[in-house]
Amino acid sequence: MMGFKRQQAYGHITSGGTVVNLEALWVARNIKSVPMVIKQVRPDLIAGITDWEVMNLSPIKILDLVDKLTDEEVEETKKHSVRGKGLAAFNF
Repeated sequence: MMGFKRQQAYGHITSGGTVVNLEALWVARNIKSVPMVIKQVRPDLIAGITDWEVMNLSPIKILDLVDKLTDEEVEETKKHSVRGKGLAAFNF
């Protein structure tokens, strides 16, 4: 990315708005699966929260939960999320 420090730049150039919108939907779908997996990997982080509340956590709260995981737990979460299993195999 031009104008950014190489180690801090994050992103890529797309061919247009349609691709950007599709990628945004892809990211939103993937992040929404993470709390349900965290509930299996680290149930203590989501204790006392209903499934409805878990599925409606904000992206910021989801990322805060991910920050509390160890590296091994992050890898386990990736493996069992939509990202790891694919949409057809993941049961929302």
